Amino acid sequence: MTYSTLSNSTASLKPAQTPATCIACLIESNRLAAEYLAGILGQDQHIDVRLFDEFVISGSREAPLVFCLDQADAILPLRACLNLLRSSYPESKCILLDTESSNDHMSLLLDSAIHGFIKHTNVKEWLLEAVLSVSRGLLWVHPEFSQNGPSPGRQISEGIRSESLTRREGEILHLVTNHFSNKDISMLLEIEESTVKFHLSNILSKRNVSRREDLATSRISEGWKTLLLQSSGTVNPALRSLLR
Repeated sequence: MTYSTLSNSTASLKPAQTPATCIACLIESNRLAAEYLAGILGQDQHIDVRLFDEFVISGSREAPLVFCLDQADAILPLRACLNLLRSSYPESKCILLDTESSNDHMSLLLDSAIHGFIKHTNVKEWLLEAVLSVSRGLLWVHPEFSQNGPSPGRQISEGIRSESLTRREGEILHLVTNHFSNKDISMLLEIEESTVKFHLSNILSKRNVSRREDLATSRISEGWKTLLLQSSGTVNPALRSLLR
């Protein structure tokens, strides 16, 4: 097959006549990063690489389907993103790409929220093997993690990675950048609205800005928007604020 959604340089990696045995859907907003990941996966003729927005909008229900989710593209707290993918594609699998391995990732794996995780620095070496393994119904964990476990106390905020922010501040910042109101954030995180305001004040100070508008720079992609529209009756009402 050919890559109708990717550059010509990646399209040439897969013969058009070869039937794919696995759909790998990349949730990656950085175009260059997406093409890099597609180039890695395109080395195997049994993997059909798709980009998230185009795949969702197409209405395709092909299987087996493996999502490769870059945590930086999680528009919601990570578990909410994973729940949305699972409710929309019940038979799909998900591999998480992140800057480091943490106890949070192992917890998600044990809860069947994800089926594998890889550090960004290891994708060239391990992404292909991980996708093939997960597509066959296996779980995939980097050998280094399974042998040694994550470094004690090292955790990462969901969607926002910053040494200067606490875990809760990272969650709130991620939601603010996706244009959630304080009320929406309090509903999603199940905390008081006054607590949201307290954390937001700290975030503004640490980012050296005076208005929340200076933080809100990202926009929801068409793929996530489509899933939210389709699932609006089953997901948290606060998520609908993304569609305003």
